[in-house]
Amino acid sequence: MKIITSLILLLFTFQLSAQKMLLGPEIGMNLIKLDEQDFGDNYQPSIYAGGAFEYQFENFLSLKTGIYVSQKRQAYSAADTSLSEIFSFIGTASIPGVDLSTYTTTYSRQSQTYLEIPIMAGARWKGLEVFGGGYFGFMMASKRKDKEVSNTPFMSTIDIEALLGDLGGAGGFLTSLLPQAYEESLIESTENSNLNFLDYGLKAGVGYSKDQFGFYVNYNFGFSDFRKDKMDLKKQTHQYFQFSLRYMFEISKKSRSSIL
Repeated sequence: MKIITSLILLLFTFQLSAQKMLLGPEIGMNLIKLDEQDFGDNYQPSIYAGGAFEYQFENFLSLKTGIYVSQKRQAYSAADTSLSEIFSFIGTASIPGVDLSTYTTTYSRQSQTYLEIPIMAGARWKGLEVFGGGYFGFMMASKRKDKEVSNTPFMSTIDIEALLGDLGGAGGFLTSLLPQAYEESLIESTENSNLNFLDYGLKAGVGYSKDQFGFYVNYNFGFSDFRKDKMDLKKQTHQYFQFSLRYMFEISKKSRSSIL
């Protein structure tokens, strides 16, 4: 019984000497992979900046948190096949081997700005640090760019102007009803009703600090899809590398012993 009691007291007794609280600015970037391509993946940088707070214990452990502005991006596409109203009267079955369909692909780039709060535990040794934990992000703004590309193969095989040019105004009217062989349009939107307000996940990294300066490399792995309705698209979460520099000020230092 005495041994068990001694072990319990040993587990709950520790020194909290040389504790430090640090506060300072941190600035860097998120490096996000948007597309996988045959000749190399497409990575894009985005903003990451805010204020860091760290509580250091004497046994080389620390608690890290802060408040940051973090910009995250996603890329996705959707395809659709349709038949124009004027071609629907003809019907594809009446002309064997002729494709009257219009093929439309929409390429989307979504940008979201979050107020992000990480909560991590870290271990340090001679300036080197490793740390890990989780984060919560609350969306503040969003912007989407859509590039819509439409192709109608049949229209590229005929000369509409030569075919309907002699009809005058009637020909122009008929031409306006026909789809273009190729069309491309760009649309920008700040609509966010289909976006999730909360982003959360895991965060881990390594770093090196000397005096008041520090350099850090993190990886963020989100759990939730950034959309509420995926529209039959595959799940996409925010996953990216993060690089940052920080300059920390010591705001408190104390030495005491405590028994819990």
